[in-house]
Amino acid sequence: MASVTINGDQFGDIVPEIQEALDIALTGTLLLQQKDLVKKNPKDSGRMASSWFIGQNSPPTEVRPKDWAEEGEERVENPEYDGQIKFDGTWFISNNVEYAEEVALRYSPRLRPKQAEKNWFTAISDNTGKVFNRQFNKVKP
Repeated sequence: MASVTINGDQFGDIVPEIQEALDIALTGTLLLQQKDLVKKNPKDSGRMASSWFIGQNSPPTEVRPKDWAEEGEERVENPEYDGQIKFDGTWFISNNVEYAEEVALRYSPRLRPKQAEKNWFTAISDNTGKVFNRQFNKVKP
């Protein structure tokens, strides 16, 4: 019978460091992506831009009220996630204003040329993996 011996750190000693790095990287990724969605979301009253909420295991259902701000006021507040973010489960950043899908996926800057580019949402969502990799590489053991 053949055997292979590998000397080095025990796997159980390495896992907590990796878990901590994954937690930190995921936290940074979610917060950065949320901040980017808030910032680049086309704004009128700021209601949709202020309604990007983070949730674990199911999309959050919160939404800013319809009287959030007057048209053209652009009241923008980044919603704070008050829980602990761990690399566990499925995480969501979602928006529940009734016109979110239309603005996120079919927004036309021709209507408001000074606003964000047409593909603002897709550009952010498609970049999530890269953001996570950068965050993880900053903290990996």
